[in-house]
Amino acid sequence: MKLHLFNPDNDLALAADLEYYTPSKAAVALRRSGSLLPWLWADDGDMILVAEDMLSGAEDWCRSKRLSVKPVVASPAMAEASPWGWSKAARRAFLNAGVAAECLPDDSRLATWRNISHRRSTILIHNMLGLTPPVEVFSAEEALEEVNRLGGRAMVKLPWSSSGRGVWPTAGIAQPKFMARVSGEINHAGSVMIEPWRYKIIDFAALYVVKSGVAEFAGLSLFKTSQSGAYSGNIVMGDRKISDYLGIDATAIASEMTGCLDNLLEGSGYSGMIGVDMMTYRDDNGNLTVEPCVEINLRSTMGFAALALNRRHNIEGEMIVVPGALPPGYEPLVPGEKFAIGVRKF
Repeated sequence: MKLHLFNPDNDLALAADLEYYTPSKAAVALRRSGSLLPWLWADDGDMILVAEDMLSGAEDWCRSKRLSVKPVVASPAMAEASPWGWSKAARRAFLNAGVAAECLPDDSRLATWRNISHRRSTILIHNMLGLTPPVEVFSAEEALEEVNRLGGRAMVKLPWSSSGRGVWPTAGIAQPKFMARVSGEINHAGSVMIEPWRYKIIDFAALYVVKSGVAEFAGLSLFKTSQSGAYSGNIVMGDRKISDYLGIDATAIASEMTGCLDNLLEGSGYSGMIGVDMMTYRDDNGNLTVEPCVEINLRSTMGFAALALNRRHNIEGEMIVVPGALPPGYEPLVPGEKFAIGVRKF
């Protein structure tokens, strides 16, 4: 029996690297609003961890939807912990719920997984694929030199960030402001990544299930982001239709990535979900090109929710996450509070 935890702020918890990490108000709101989302991929009889003040409402909602999952605030000691993502804060949540410490990863294992979640892992993947990698810099002067080498148009990325936060373009930023911002981020995070800016066309991802460090391709994810790069939703459909929409054989690209992930995860002991964000873009000659490793998410993603909607619930449509209420035509996937998560069927 699994105990699921929806902790979508886990990348921010990794950045803090604290057992008693304090999330922002927005992160708390999204976590509470989506607490029951794991019902999409949970098995019959699985448990979902919710806040104590939400338990009664969560039970009522699950009964109204005739779901076979059980919202809980306390768990059997030997339950199998299944979080959205692993961090010291996630482990603390399971311990507080009653899961035995011996059923949870220790500090050494958590540190290994945190290191793999660092954006420098994209350098290793690019090297494995024989592609020019991003550059990790450790001072504002190094950052400026690399951005100048790229012609002044680059992307700056923090080591751990979530839903487009901690990622920003350099174009149009005056040098003093750039230096001050990068210097502050490096002082806080230790380094930043510098990558070429690209004329993005479509965001997508390859999704994998990992067992004892071995990755198996699970499916594709086609997702949407705002201008700032924040996640806004998924197009829910099968792999073949996603490849047709992209205009490329995305499954073949995803299969090639499997061996790279096995090398990256070797000896880590990691089991769980992993998503590799990718994108199509136009190169300098206007040709359609694929960036096969924008980001590695050593955790679940909303793509897995979309995959479950398609594979387990036979739905094609559009899944969105929005503040407030859902627009007309969308069915809620969770009760929601300050955020709404829903789907509109095609």
